[in-house]
Amino acid sequence: MFFVSEEFLRKYQEEEEIVQTIDQAVPLGGELFDNVAGKKEHNKKERERSGQGKDEETPHKQAENNQD
Repeated sequence: MFFVSEEFLRKYQEEEEIVQTIDQAVPLGGELFDNVAGKKEHNKKERERSGQGKDEETPHKQAENNQD
């Protein structure tokens, strides 16, 4: 699901020309974010940096467990 502005919806319904700024910011076929690793890769690097293994509890997970 996504949301659009009322102006966009009106133009779409009336078949008016719609100008989107993303077309101006990123050329057709280009990427919005270049050289961005995914969340999985980020987490792997963070575990390596902190010395924690995949199955070890992170400080965030420890805080959640302490709230119980």
